[in-house]
Amino acid sequence: MMKKVAFVAAIVSVSVVFASCQSGETIDVKSRGGQTINTQNGYQTSLVLSQNVVNNGTESVGTVIGNGSITTDIESENPVNYNLNANAEAKVTLKQNIVTVSAENAGIVNLSEKSQATENDMSSTEEKKMSYTKTFTFSDGQSADAVYAYAYTNVSLTSPVPVPHVQITNVDYIDYTATQIADNQYKVVMHFVANYKTFGVENTTEGTLDLYPEYIQQVEATAPAYTYEEVVKYHFVEQDPSILMEWRLTRNDGKKFSVWATVGKFARISGHNELHVTSGNIVSSTQKDLNTKEECISTFSPSADCFFEKDEKEFHITSTAFGKEYCRMWMAESGKPIEGLGLIVMFQTADVTFTDPETGFTSTKSFSGELKIKEEKAVDLHKNGIEVQGKHAPYINSYQFTLEFKLMGPEGYTFPFETTATTNLYKVGM
Repeated sequence: MMKKVAFVAAIVSVSVVFASCQSGETIDVKSRGGQTINTQNGYQTSLVLSQNVVNNGTESVGTVIGNGSITTDIESENPVNYNLNANAEAKVTLKQNIVTVSAENAGIVNLSEKSQATENDMSSTEEKKMSYTKTFTFSDGQSADAVYAYAYTNVSLTSPVPVPHVQITNVDYIDYTATQIADNQYKVVMHFVANYKTFGVENTTEGTLDLYPEYIQQVEATAPAYTYEEVVKYHFVEQDPSILMEWRLTRNDGKKFSVWATVGKFARISGHNELHVTSGNIVSSTQKDLNTKEECISTFSPSADCFFEKDEKEFHITSTAFGKEYCRMWMAESGKPIEGLGLIVMFQTADVTFTDPETGFTSTKSFSGELKIKEEKAVDLHKNGIEVQGKHAPYINSYQFTLEFKLMGPEGYTFPFETTATTNLYKVGM
């Protein structure tokens, strides 16, 4: 059950009197700060208190007003009454008017930490004044500063009794109440207590001020829980050897997204139908890796088209490539090597990223590739010899060079592709 809190200003008067007063005319005077009051001929003290508490949203202020007096020469016919000012105040201020909390923490407040009071002496000749500050922090992110102080006329007495005054000795947090005021709001009322005590009178009085600052807990909005069902299909394009990914996503509210994107692009290679050489022996064999964009473009400028980024609605496609350069040479009739196999091979891959602009959900399909020589060999295709400048050039054999591409994607997807170049060798120079 929630505790009900009444926000009213409470005024209480307390009269505290020390000693008795003889009959006779009393002379009233206003005591001045720094004054010494002679109490050697008998005296009495009194302190009348009034309390007031004002709760105003995030700020709650409690005050104790003290009207003190010292009456001296009470055994004479004309006692002298000195009037003294004495007051104390406690103010609790919350740092935030609205605190945002998660749904599971709504209406819950725990004290996390409180500091020790720091002291500040602001006394002067006219007034004795002390101030104290404490800070409280809470589990929902709220914090509170409690400042309490007291002040009274700074006079000295020729007796050991303190000057009549009131002090607030401490402010502490007690508890809270939380009341739901809307679907996403709670009103939190915090309860602090300020303790006060009188000094310089015969019967010490102790009391409390109940302070109730308040604020709002705002429950953070919870985004709808979206899920996505996806279908991924791959399609091989024979005429332009490549893999197209068909990616479809359906959000659980029925909205659909889709894209067709090239995620792997291969190369087909070819050799020479006739290569006129002195023998079937390879005289030079080289290979070069093209691992960077700069190396690819420098070696084969059209490969610049393999490197790009583009957007297709909610999908972002980043394309890249790597390559290899191969060369195999035989000896020509001129006595100089001749290229029978010269290849620059590019392997293009891509990453495709989906981003839902409404929810911020993102997902990426990344692809990579491997390119290697699967096999190179001389084979007999049983071809007939040919005529070269009026001379018969018999068939030697055919050199076959096979490359293997391997496209690798998400969820263990792989796709192999092979291509073979054939160069037919004919012997000249007989």
